[in-house]
Amino acid sequence: MKKMFQENEELRKNLKYFVESQKQVLRWPLIAQQLETLHDIKIDIPYELKQIYQDYCCPKPEIESNNLQILMQTIIECRCDMSSTLEKFVERSGIKISCYLLTSRAQQIFKKAIEKGIMVFVKNKTEQKKRLTNFPKANIVRLIKCLDLKPNNEHCIMVIDAANCLKELLLTYSINKDKDRSIYYEEIKQKMNKNQFFRTLLCLSFLDDLRMISQNLITQDKQLLPDYFLQDSIEKNKKLDVYQFLYVSDMQLKYQMYNDSKDIQQDQEFKYYIEEFQYNKFKKLSKELIQEKPLKRSIQTVRGKIITNTKYYPSKKTIKFNKDLDKNFDEQDDDSAGCYRVDIPLFKQKN
Repeated sequence: MKKMFQENEELRKNLKYFVESQKQVLRWPLIAQQLETLHDIKIDIPYELKQIYQDYCCPKPEIESNNLQILMQTIIECRCDMSSTLEKFVERSGIKISCYLLTSRAQQIFKKAIEKGIMVFVKNKTEQKKRLTNFPKANIVRLIKCLDLKPNNEHCIMVIDAANCLKELLLTYSINKDKDRSIYYEEIKQKMNKNQFFRTLLCLSFLDDLRMISQNLITQDKQLLPDYFLQDSIEKNKKLDVYQFLYVSDMQLKYQMYNDSKDIQQDQEFKYYIEEFQYNKFKKLSKELIQEKPLKRSIQTVRGKIITNTKYYPSKKTIKFNKDLDKNFDEQDDDSAGCYRVDIPLFKQKN
């Protein structure tokens, strides 16, 4: 699909137009659908349009030789802290670049600088190139941080010398990157010799051994291979100032930050659980009140109709008896007093 966009300029223009017009709500499947209907093509994975847009429509900024020197000086000055390096590099060079691209660019420079030094000091370059560069790139960052190490003993002084050699190697490569090999050879020979360069590579390997000790990947003294900087036991290596500087003090600070953030997170979760418990309790209580059945009452009816109160419902046929009849019955002289008169119709008898 990249080849299709590379050959068709109109397709790249339309992709750039659709992306810039939909920056607020950017959806790659919708852009892919628009391009398919407009150019009669098929896009299997719409998310790949993002990488194509970054490569062809918004190319990565190139770092020239002058800016490369500024970049290396800034990285060494900030001790490979890429966030602060990015701010200072943008101020000094004026190039806007993301932190991810800056980090990847710096790692490429680290690797090429080591390879350039191997070309100068090593005879059998093809045989030993892979072996000598077989270490993590993070060890270069750790060795640059060792420039701040205090020279308390001879071992620390040796590590600081290796860090200074690495610093000169990186700065020399950034200055003489595009120059001839002979010029680079003369420049690097004035700042270090072959033994110093090899000690720098050994120090990078030594820092990787310390990393494995700190991560408990090396748990026995038998696993330690003889090395120029490495001690013969794990306990001795842990007591080194380099180990304390890179792993103990730094890790303690990060571990304390982790514990503080974990305590805050637990407090927030506990508060959330309390609020959720109270809410569920209130919800359950209100549900019980709503579903509560009313009290059973005796059903009362009047003329076949259910009534809910004690109201009296008179009608024309209802006979009302005098409530004070028993009280006034003896006081009346007339026998018919206090009695109701009932008219009984008389029927004629048939002869």
